[in-house]
Amino acid sequence: MVFADPPYFLSNGGLSIHNGKVVSVNKGDWDSRANCQDIKAFTNAWLSECKRLLKPEGTIWVSGTEHNIFDVHEILQRLCFRTINIVIWHKIDPPPLIYKNKFRFSYEYVIWAVRPKAIISIMTR
Repeated sequence: MVFADPPYFLSNGGLSIHNGKVVSVNKGDWDSRANCQDIKAFTNAWLSECKRLLKPEGTIWVSGTEHNIFDVHEILQRLCFRTINIVIWHKIDPPPLIYKNKFRFSYEYVIWAVRPKAIISIMTR
């Protein structure tokens, strides 16, 4: 099994609130869209490596938000993974937003996928 928490590409100079203080959302250059020439190529590369390392009946779990999870899902399908489930992680105490013009980010997605051979054996057990 692989559990991946890839970059969400949220480091954009924005601000957030953490422990009651205004803080930068920047986590580092690795999390900036500006520093990744082609996000889909990057995602394809690391998911391809996960596929190479997984045993034939291995599964992969990938967490993300709307910022990255749709690209992840598309590329998993392109690499012939089969989605078993998309789990919603509901955060019971999400951080507050500085601006009150939208809902808090109170959830993340987790895609649970498997290589094609594995889905057959799971269904026949």
